[in-house]
Amino acid sequence: MTSDTVEKVRRHYSLRRNVIYRIKLATEGATGRLITHNFKRIVSLLSPYNKGEKVVDIGCGWGYLLSFLPSYVDVYAFDLSREMLEISRAFRGKANRVIVDAQCIGARDNYFDKFFCLGLVGHIPRVNDALREIYRILKPNGCGVINFTNKLGLMNVPYTILRLKVGYYFKYNTLAPLDESFTYWEAKEALEDAGFSVERSYGWGFSVPYSIGKRFPNFSGRITECIIRVKDSWIIKHMSNAHVFLVRKP
Repeated sequence: MTSDTVEKVRRHYSLRRNVIYRIKLATEGATGRLITHNFKRIVSLLSPYNKGEKVVDIGCGWGYLLSFLPSYVDVYAFDLSREMLEISRAFRGKANRVIVDAQCIGARDNYFDKFFCLGLVGHIPRVNDALREIYRILKPNGCGVINFTNKLGLMNVPYTILRLKVGYYFKYNTLAPLDESFTYWEAKEALEDAGFSVERSYGWGFSVPYSIGKRFPNFSGRITECIIRVKDSWIIKHMSNAHVFLVRKP
């Protein structure tokens, strides 16, 4: 990233109102139920974990995913925002925290056993550079989970097609600097071009908007439970907010 872009992204994700809103989204009501379910499931995709494995969350944000990792792995938290890294201490006290630009990570080749990269790719101008960096620092046969904002997702189509900037994904993601979305095939091609083997893909799910969930909690809860039950159906997988890929370094 250019220094100007780095600063814009860092500033966007360091604003206290953004952090507070994201924590509420992930921990409260129907939206929180779905997001918490997603994080737990994503962590489980890389099971089993072995003692002393080096696991990195690239673009960790305020660290919610870190709280679901086993205590016996060696956790690294990478992010552009010093403020986010400090907040993440509340969710994972013992971790190696480093301010990092994903396009130039700086870690040694073949260093990490596993990685997570969630909600980051769309904010990187040189996506291919970042994917190659992640590939470089991952050990041979290492694996990871990465997601891409779905260009054709149910909640994203109004932005993709009509350029309407409304709702959570638009206000807090597509209005962030450089947000970009991908079709399933665009994302898969980018991963394979970087060298990864795509083993499986999943949907992130689409949720009842947070404000509606607060107003109609019982209705929103039932809808969310239904989405969780059919999480691997075609409609959830291909129309959800984001494509999630389980990848491996051959």
